[in-house]
Amino acid sequence: MIGQDSVVNEFRFLFTKQQSAPTFQILSDLHLEVCSQYYTFAISPVAPYLILAGDVGRLIDYEGYLAFLAKQTSQFEKVFLVLGNHEFYHLSHTSALEQAQKLEKEAALSGKLVLCHQKRWDIELGDSQTTILGCTLWSKIDDGAREAVQARIKDLEKIDNWSIDDHNTAHISDLTWLSNQVSIIQNQNKSRAEGEPENLRGRFW
Repeated sequence: MIGQDSVVNEFRFLFTKQQSAPTFQILSDLHLEVCSQYYTFAISPVAPYLILAGDVGRLIDYEGYLAFLAKQTSQFEKVFLVLGNHEFYHLSHTSALEQAQKLEKEAALSGKLVLCHQKRWDIELGDSQTTILGCTLWSKIDDGAREAVQARIKDLEKIDNWSIDDHNTAHISDLTWLSNQVSIIQNQNKSRAEGEPENLRGRFW
């Protein structure tokens, strides 16, 4: 069994400014479904790349969600979308993923949307490569917490045909993918010539 802590501890979140490093603007938990803010919520760009890190809105609100993303892809070079639990509300897990994949292909977004569902994306900038590893990473529900979660967590009633077992299966799937990707990157870095300047080494988020 893969330990979540061991995987998370392997991540290196590099926020130091370097000449050749790309910059990201990160937003999450916008909850645009509240009062239907998809058409009115404004983001002022301060970086070329935007990461929307979950709970932006609900994919069942497809047209509004698309309108919001179209506004963002018109002002950012790339928009990286990570799905949060609220994205799945009132749809099945499979249907929500299909809606998200449909969004990624929308002509109105000009190919600028990257759906981060177990996806690796490399950005080459100058002599540097930055890698984004994107997935939802559902939490693990321990056996001792099943009863409390069943009674209190809305995901189980608001995501169609979603159970604790489904939730934990999604957790294992994301965690396994993430762990494998981290190992791949570590092996790639080890294969680089010893003594390579630090600014040429790969970074990942």
